[in-house]
Amino acid sequence: MIRLGALGICNYSLKPVHTALELITATTVAVINGRTFNKTNAGFAIVAYMYATAGYTGPILVSPFEANVTYTPVGYGDVYREGSVVYQGKTYYYSGGATWQSGDKNDTSGLGRIKLYNYLRAPAAVELLDRYFKNGYS
Repeated sequence: MIRLGALGICNYSLKPVHTALELITATTVAVINGRTFNKTNAGFAIVAYMYATAGYTGPILVSPFEANVTYTPVGYGDVYREGSVVYQGKTYYYSGGATWQSGDKNDTSGLGRIKLYNYLRAPAAVELLDRYFKNGYS
């Protein structure tokens, strides 16, 4: 777990905001290089995709609920949480990176997901939380 300091109390709620960052249903997260990545469980998660420093592109899901960051690349097994971060005094889980696609690829799902660059997953999770809470999505 990465502790990022006490930044205050998080006013988290489950109200649907319907932004490209938020996903509540079990549905497609991204399509990268022809591979579809589906969110496995219904429930709140902040979602995006990223090109990691290791040279691979894939989805990242962040949620205060561990089960909600699980995704399934079609034709492969589930990918579960990799770790957690503490943000505004609350623990958030982020997904792992198995079955990502080699190279800097784009999401072709048409869902408007944001793309992060050159991050490891823990700092990407923090950036997603920043974007979600600081832009008034919560």
